[in-house]
Amino acid sequence: GIIVNLRQVKWTSFLPNFFIVMQPGVLEEAPKTFLSSIEDVPFKRQLDIQNKIVEKFPNVSIINVKEIITKMLGIFKAMSWAINLMSLCCLFVGLFVLFSILQSQILSKQKTFALQKIMGMGERLTFKVLFLEFIIMITCAVFLGNSLGILLSYFVSRVVLDGGFILNWGHLVLINSSIFVLGFCVLVIAYRRNYNKKINELLLN
Repeated sequence: GIIVNLRQVKWTSFLPNFFIVMQPGVLEEAPKTFLSSIEDVPFKRQLDIQNKIVEKFPNVSIINVKEIITKMLGIFKAMSWAINLMSLCCLFVGLFVLFSILQSQILSKQKTFALQKIMGMGERLTFKVLFLEFIIMITCAVFLGNSLGILLSYFVSRVVLDGGFILNWGHLVLINSSIFVLGFCVLVIAYRRNYNKKINELLLN
């Protein structure tokens, strides 16, 4: 035979990856292996079919693909559970880091609060300015994190693992909403704790 092109094999699929066509008279006398598949039938019926085939054709090999796939799916579920647990741990660590960063940024603005009080800026206007600044910062961080995370997940799923990529919009919206809610709560609590201090305390810290 003449090799005219190459094909990529997807080991994660039971479907044919390619076909080889030979001219008549080449493979007729060669040793052959015939494959056949039986559709999904009840377990008792499977045993009856296997027994009858073995009795009539002792040289026939029977492989129960359903049991193999069930075991593989069990392994994949265990791996998925472990990956989800690791993802939750990383998420909690990230939220704690976000809390620490926001708290630190609020503390660093104590002198700014003091100057705004001296200049006569109201509490509501001060909070609006601070809220706008932090909401822009959080939005940029969330956008950058989502973009890098999606690109990395796509690369690992399609290129490294040669599989499919499905974006779970529900989880994405839930995580992003949690980040914004946490950021707003930290902002309000830290702002109240620091803005209500006297001007001399704000300037000394």
